[in-house]
Amino acid sequence: MENDSASSVDALSAIRQGHERAIAYARSPWWYYPALGIGYAILGIAFSLGGSIIRTLALIAFLAAGKLTQRGFRRANGVWVGGLRSGVASWWSVGFLLVSLGTIVAGWLIGESLGTVWPVVIMAVLILVETLLYGFFFDRAVQRKRRPALS
Repeated sequence: MENDSASSVDALSAIRQGHERAIAYARSPWWYYPALGIGYAILGIAFSLGGSIIRTLALIAFLAAGKLTQRGFRRANGVWVGGLRSGVASWWSVGFLLVSLGTIVAGWLIGESLGTVWPVVIMAVLILVETLLYGFFFDRAVQRKRRPALS
């Protein structure tokens, strides 16, 4: 029986490429976290400065935009990596939700107590920065989880 080393190398190379493609699925598109952060910031501004109708409309718009970004993510990667169903990486999602909610509430309370808008603007910028940081750490955690499973 002959040993065809060239085809063996090609087969191993194809397996490795498949592993790398599977790991790449865990990466979010470049636009995903900025879009999510802008959505959270606008939601925070609406909740801090708007009345009940504005808050309701902002929440509906945020949920609709979230569904659109989820579809875009799925179209870009072929899969959806859910934040609360990602094993150990889910803790990043829970922490992010608590921190961002706390930031929105703090911006609203400080803005109300001082009677000015600048705390709300700072809150919106913080929400955007928090979302970008969350995205970086969440993607890293998902990639770390997938790399050993595929090796």
